[in-house]
Amino acid sequence: MIILYQAYGSKSSYQQAVFSILTLYHYLQGDFDGYKIIVYTDEPKYFLKYNQAIPIIVEQITSEMLVAFKGPLNFSHRAKICILKDCFTRYNSDIFYLDADTYFTQSPVELFQKLQPGTAIMNSNDYDLIEAEEIFEDSNWLRIRRVIKDHSYTLANRTFKIPLTTRMWNAGVIGLSYKDRKLLEDVMDLSDQIYKYKKVFTAEQFAFSYVLQNTVNLISSGEVIFHYWPDFAGKQWKQTYNFHFRLFFHQNKGMSLKEQATRAVKLAQQHDYLKLPGKSFIERLYHRLSLVMKVAYKGRIY
Repeated sequence: MIILYQAYGSKSSYQQAVFSILTLYHYLQGDFDGYKIIVYTDEPKYFLKYNQAIPIIVEQITSEMLVAFKGPLNFSHRAKICILKDCFTRYNSDIFYLDADTYFTQSPVELFQKLQPGTAIMNSNDYDLIEAEEIFEDSNWLRIRRVIKDHSYTLANRTFKIPLTTRMWNAGVIGLSYKDRKLLEDVMDLSDQIYKYKKVFTAEQFAFSYVLQNTVNLISSGEVIFHYWPDFAGKQWKQTYNFHFRLFFHQNKGMSLKEQATRAVKLAQQHDYLKLPGKSFIERLYHRLSLVMKVAYKGRIY
Protein backbone atom coordinates (compact mmCIF):
# COMPACT_ATOMS: atom_id res chain seq x y z
CA MET A 1 0.00 0.00 0.00
CA ILE A 2 1.09 3.55 -0.78
CA ILE A 3 0.67 6.19 1.92
CA LEU A 4 0.62 9.42 -0.05
CA TYR A 5 1.21 13.06 0.88
CA GLN A 6 1.60 16.31 -1.02
CA ALA A 7 3.70 19.08 0.55
CA TYR A 8 4.90 22.06 -1.42
CA GLY A 9 5.18 25.81 -1.34
CA SER A 10 6.11 26.44 2.30
CA LYS A 11 8.19 25.10 5.17
CA SER A 12 5.03 24.81 7.26
CA SER A 13 3.58 22.27 4.80
CA TYR A 14 6.81 20.21 4.97
CA GLN A 15 6.70 20.25 8.77
CA GLN A 16 3.03 19.23 8.79
CA ALA A 17 3.72 16.23 6.55
CA VAL A 18 6.77 15.10 8.55
CA PHE A 19 4.83 15.44 11.81
CA SER A 20 2.06 13.26 10.37
CA ILE A 21 4.62 10.68 9.25
CA LEU A 22 6.20 10.69 12.72
CA THR A 23 2.85 9.85 14.32
CA LEU A 24 2.42 7.04 11.79
CA TYR A 25 5.91 5.77 12.66
CA HIS A 26 4.96 5.70 16.33
CA TYR A 27 1.71 3.76 15.90
CA LEU A 28 3.29 1.29 13.46
CA GLN A 29 6.20 0.93 15.92
CA GLY A 30 8.56 1.58 13.05
CA ASP A 31 7.32 -1.46 11.10
CA PHE A 32 6.58 -0.34 7.53
CA ASP A 33 6.48 -3.81 6.03
CA GLY A 34 3.95 -3.67 3.18
CA TYR A 35 3.85 0.15 3.13
CA LYS A 36 5.63 2.83 1.14
CA ILE A 37 5.36 6.54 1.89
CA ILE A 38 5.31 8.72 -1.21
CA VAL A 39 5.65 12.49 -0.85
CA TYR A 40 5.05 14.78 -3.82
CA THR A 41 7.07 17.88 -2.98
CA ASP A 42 9.12 20.73 -4.36
CA GLU A 43 11.70 20.24 -1.57
CA PRO A 44 12.97 16.63 -1.75
CA LYS A 45 15.91 17.14 0.63
CA TYR A 46 13.56 17.99 3.47
CA PHE A 47 12.08 14.48 3.36
CA LEU A 48 14.98 12.36 2.15
CA LYS A 49 16.88 12.95 5.40
CA TYR A 50 14.31 10.69 7.07
CA ASN A 51 14.40 7.82 4.58
CA GLN A 52 17.09 5.76 6.29
CA ALA A 53 14.55 4.74 8.94
CA ILE A 54 11.28 5.34 7.09
CA PRO A 55 10.56 4.12 3.54
CA ILE A 56 9.96 7.60 2.11
CA ILE A 57 10.07 8.01 -1.65
CA VAL A 58 10.03 11.53 -3.05
CA GLU A 59 8.39 12.56 -6.29
CA GLN A 60 9.57 16.04 -7.14
CA ILE A 61 6.97 18.61 -8.15
CA THR A 62 8.13 21.33 -10.52
CA SER A 63 6.44 24.65 -11.14
CA GLU A 64 5.52 23.41 -14.62
CA MET A 65 3.83 20.33 -13.16
CA LEU A 66 1.84 22.47 -10.74
CA VAL A 67 0.61 24.69 -13.54
CA ALA A 68 -0.56 21.60 -15.45
CA PHE A 69 -2.10 20.01 -12.33
CA LYS A 70 -4.07 23.16 -11.48
CA GLY A 71 -5.51 23.27 -15.00
CA PRO A 72 -6.64 26.19 -17.16
CA LEU A 73 -8.70 27.70 -14.32
CA ASN A 74 -5.73 27.59 -11.90
CA PHE A 75 -7.63 25.59 -9.26
CA SER A 76 -5.11 24.65 -6.54
CA HIS A 77 -7.09 21.71 -5.08
CA ARG A 78 -7.26 20.10 -8.52
CA ALA A 79 -3.62 19.16 -7.98
CA LYS A 80 -4.68 16.53 -5.44
CA ILE A 81 -6.63 14.62 -8.09
CA CYS A 82 -3.71 14.82 -10.52
CA ILE A 83 -1.23 13.64 -7.90
CA LEU A 84 -3.43 10.64 -7.09
CA LYS A 85 -3.70 9.77 -10.79
CA ASP A 86 0.04 10.14 -11.30
CA CYS A 87 0.82 7.99 -8.26
CA PHE A 88 -1.51 5.20 -9.44
CA THR A 89 0.26 5.25 -12.81
CA ARG A 90 3.74 5.09 -11.29
CA TYR A 91 3.19 2.55 -8.51
CA ASN A 92 0.21 0.31 -9.47
CA SER A 93 -0.87 0.04 -5.85
CA ASP A 94 -3.73 0.89 -3.51
CA ILE A 95 -3.33 4.43 -2.18
CA PHE A 96 -4.11 5.91 1.21
CA TYR A 97 -3.78 9.67 0.69
CA LEU A 98 -3.57 12.23 3.51
CA ASP A 99 -3.45 16.00 3.45
CA ALA A 100 -0.32 17.25 5.21
CA ASP A 101 -2.43 18.88 7.95
CA THR A 102 -3.39 15.54 9.49
CA TYR A 103 -1.94 13.18 12.06
CA PHE A 104 -2.61 9.71 13.39
CA THR A 105 -4.16 9.25 16.81
CA GLN A 106 -4.02 5.43 16.98
CA SER A 107 -2.83 2.45 14.95
CA PRO A 108 -4.22 2.61 11.40
CA VAL A 109 -3.61 -1.05 10.54
CA GLU A 110 -7.26 -2.14 10.84
CA LEU A 111 -8.35 0.90 8.82
CA PHE A 112 -5.80 0.17 6.09
CA GLN A 113 -7.12 -3.40 5.87
CA LYS A 114 -10.61 -2.09 5.08
CA LEU A 115 -9.37 -0.50 1.85
CA GLN A 116 -10.48 -3.02 -0.78
CA PRO A 117 -11.87 -2.92 -4.33
CA GLY A 118 -15.37 -1.48 -3.98
CA THR A 119 -14.63 0.20 -0.63
CA ALA A 120 -13.14 3.69 -0.36
CA ILE A 121 -12.22 5.81 2.66
CA MET A 122 -12.61 9.51 3.38
CA ASN A 123 -12.00 11.42 6.60
CA SER A 124 -15.53 12.13 7.83
CA ASN A 125 -19.15 12.36 6.67
CA ASP A 126 -19.87 16.01 7.51
CA TYR A 127 -23.09 17.44 6.06
CA ASP A 128 -25.51 17.69 3.14
CA LEU A 129 -26.61 20.74 1.15
CA ILE A 130 -30.04 21.01 2.75
CA GLU A 131 -28.75 21.90 6.18
CA ALA A 132 -25.52 21.67 8.14
CA GLU A 133 -24.22 22.16 11.65
CA GLU A 134 -23.21 25.69 12.59
CA ILE A 135 -19.47 25.09 12.08
CA PHE A 136 -20.10 24.08 8.44
CA GLU A 137 -23.05 26.27 7.41
CA ASP A 138 -21.04 29.29 6.28
CA SER A 139 -20.44 31.22 3.06
CA ASN A 140 -18.55 28.28 1.53
CA TRP A 141 -21.50 25.98 2.23
CA LEU A 142 -23.85 28.49 0.59
CA ARG A 143 -21.58 28.77 -2.46
CA ILE A 144 -21.31 25.04 -3.12
CA ARG A 145 -25.03 24.64 -2.43
CA ARG A 146 -25.87 27.32 -4.99
CA VAL A 147 -23.66 25.94 -7.75
CA ILE A 148 -25.02 22.41 -7.27
CA LYS A 149 -28.62 23.61 -7.11
CA ASP A 150 -28.41 25.91 -10.15
CA HIS A 151 -26.70 23.63 -12.67
CA SER A 152 -26.89 20.23 -14.32
CA TYR A 153 -23.78 18.09 -14.71
CA THR A 154 -22.61 15.51 -17.23
CA LEU A 155 -20.60 12.36 -16.52
CA ALA A 156 -20.09 9.45 -18.92
CA ASN A 157 -22.41 11.11 -21.46
CA ARG A 158 -25.26 11.30 -18.93
CA THR A 159 -26.65 14.69 -17.87
CA PHE A 160 -28.32 14.93 -14.49
CA LYS A 161 -29.10 17.12 -11.47
CA ILE A 162 -27.25 16.41 -8.26
CA PRO A 163 -29.61 16.15 -5.26
CA LEU A 164 -29.00 18.47 -2.32
CA THR A 165 -29.18 15.40 -0.10
CA THR A 166 -25.70 14.46 -1.35
CA ARG A 167 -23.33 14.22 1.60
CA MET A 168 -20.16 16.30 1.74
CA TRP A 169 -17.26 14.30 3.13
CA ASN A 170 -14.01 15.71 4.46
CA ALA A 171 -11.34 15.01 1.83
CA GLY A 172 -8.32 15.26 4.13
CA VAL A 173 -8.16 11.47 3.71
CA ILE A 174 -8.74 9.58 0.43
CA GLY A 175 -8.30 5.82 0.43
CA LEU A 176 -8.80 4.28 -3.00
CA SER A 177 -8.09 0.81 -4.35
CA TYR A 178 -5.96 0.47 -7.47
CA LYS A 179 -8.85 -1.36 -9.13
CA ASP A 180 -11.09 1.68 -8.53
CA ARG A 181 -8.57 4.21 -9.86
CA LYS A 182 -10.65 5.03 -12.95
CA LEU A 183 -13.17 6.76 -10.67
CA LEU A 184 -10.69 9.63 -10.58
CA GLU A 185 -11.67 10.47 -14.16
CA ASP A 186 -15.22 11.26 -13.01
CA VAL A 187 -13.90 13.11 -9.95
CA MET A 188 -11.74 15.30 -12.19
CA ASP A 189 -14.54 15.88 -14.69
CA LEU A 190 -17.08 16.85 -12.05
CA SER A 191 -14.64 19.06 -10.16
CA ASP A 192 -13.76 20.92 -13.37
CA GLN A 193 -17.45 21.46 -14.21
CA ILE A 194 -18.26 22.80 -10.74
CA TYR A 195 -15.26 25.13 -10.68
CA LYS A 196 -16.05 26.40 -14.16
CA TYR A 197 -19.54 27.43 -13.03
CA LYS A 198 -18.33 29.01 -9.79
CA LYS A 199 -14.84 29.26 -8.35
CA VAL A 200 -15.68 27.54 -5.07
CA PHE A 201 -12.67 25.97 -3.35
CA THR A 202 -14.66 22.92 -2.19
CA ALA A 203 -15.33 21.81 -5.79
CA GLU A 204 -12.75 19.01 -5.61
CA GLN A 205 -14.02 17.90 -2.17
CA PHE A 206 -17.60 17.72 -3.37
CA ALA A 207 -16.56 15.85 -6.53
CA PHE A 208 -14.78 13.17 -4.48
CA SER A 209 -17.77 12.97 -2.15
CA TYR A 210 -20.38 12.63 -4.90
CA VAL A 211 -18.53 10.13 -7.05
CA LEU A 212 -17.38 7.84 -4.25
CA GLN A 213 -20.65 7.72 -2.32
CA ASN A 214 -22.50 6.83 -5.51
CA THR A 215 -20.13 4.18 -6.86
CA VAL A 216 -18.47 2.35 -3.94
CA ASN A 217 -18.97 1.64 -0.26
CA LEU A 218 -17.62 4.85 1.30
CA ILE A 219 -16.46 4.63 4.92
CA SER A 220 -14.94 7.10 7.39
CA SER A 221 -11.42 7.01 8.78
CA GLY A 222 -13.14 7.68 12.11
CA GLU A 223 -11.00 8.50 15.13
CA VAL A 224 -7.81 7.14 13.57
CA ILE A 225 -6.81 10.42 11.89
CA PHE A 226 -7.31 14.03 12.94
CA HIS A 227 -7.54 16.72 10.26
CA TYR A 228 -6.92 20.24 11.60
CA TRP A 229 -7.99 22.24 8.54
CA PRO A 230 -7.85 26.07 8.74
CA ASP A 231 -10.24 27.68 11.22
CA PHE A 232 -11.69 24.29 12.18
CA ALA A 233 -14.61 25.11 14.51
CA GLY A 234 -13.40 28.73 14.49
CA LYS A 235 -10.26 27.81 16.46
CA GLN A 236 -7.45 28.65 13.96
CA TRP A 237 -6.01 25.18 14.45
CA LYS A 238 -3.68 25.28 11.45
CA GLN A 239 -2.02 28.48 12.65
CA THR A 240 -1.81 27.03 16.14
CA TYR A 241 -0.22 23.78 15.00
CA ASN A 242 2.18 25.55 12.65
CA PHE A 243 3.45 27.62 15.58
CA HIS A 244 3.93 24.56 17.78
CA PHE A 245 5.52 22.56 14.94
CA ARG A 246 8.19 25.26 14.50
CA LEU A 247 9.03 24.88 18.19
CA PHE A 248 8.81 21.08 18.02
CA PHE A 249 11.28 20.65 15.16
CA HIS A 250 13.68 23.21 16.63
CA GLN A 251 13.65 21.64 20.10
CA ASN A 252 13.86 18.00 18.92
CA LYS A 253 16.23 18.17 15.95
CA GLY A 254 18.94 16.24 17.83
CA MET A 255 16.64 13.45 19.00
CA SER A 256 16.45 9.96 17.55
CA LEU A 257 13.60 9.29 15.14
CA LYS A 258 11.89 7.04 17.68
CA GLU A 259 12.07 9.76 20.33
CA GLN A 260 10.82 12.41 17.88
CA ALA A 261 7.86 10.17 17.04
CA THR A 262 7.06 9.65 20.72
CA ARG A 263 7.20 13.38 21.36
CA ALA A 264 5.07 14.09 18.28
CA VAL A 265 2.30 11.89 19.68
CA LYS A 266 2.59 13.59 23.07
CA LEU A 267 2.22 16.98 21.38
CA ALA A 268 -0.84 15.78 19.45
CA GLN A 269 -2.38 14.54 22.69
CA GLN A 270 -2.20 18.11 24.06
CA HIS A 271 -4.58 19.27 21.32
CA ASP A 272 -7.18 20.76 23.70
CA TYR A 273 -4.53 22.88 25.42
CA LEU A 274 -2.55 24.25 22.47
CA LYS A 275 -2.71 28.00 21.98
CA LEU A 276 -1.14 30.72 19.90
CA PRO A 277 1.07 33.14 21.82
CA GLY A 278 -0.54 36.43 22.77
CA LYS A 279 0.34 39.55 20.80
CA SER A 280 2.97 41.86 22.24
CA PHE A 281 2.14 45.39 23.35
CA ILE A 282 3.81 46.79 20.21
CA GLU A 283 1.74 44.49 17.96
CA ARG A 284 -1.50 45.46 19.71
CA LEU A 285 -0.59 49.17 19.49
CA TYR A 286 0.25 48.84 15.78
CA HIS A 287 -3.07 47.08 15.13
CA ARG A 288 -5.03 49.84 16.90
CA LEU A 289 -3.18 52.59 15.04
CA SER A 290 -3.89 50.80 11.76
CA LEU A 291 -7.61 50.79 12.56
CA VAL A 292 -7.52 54.48 13.47
CA MET A 293 -5.80 55.30 10.18
CA LYS A 294 -8.29 53.18 8.24
CA VAL A 295 -11.24 54.95 9.83
CA ALA A 296 -9.64 58.33 9.17
CA TYR A 297 -9.05 57.43 5.50
CA LYS A 298 -12.19 55.40 4.67
CA GLY A 299 -14.61 56.37 7.40
CA ARG A 300 -15.01 52.69 8.33
CA ILE A 301 -12.85 49.69 9.36
CA TYR A 302 -14.10 47.16 6.77
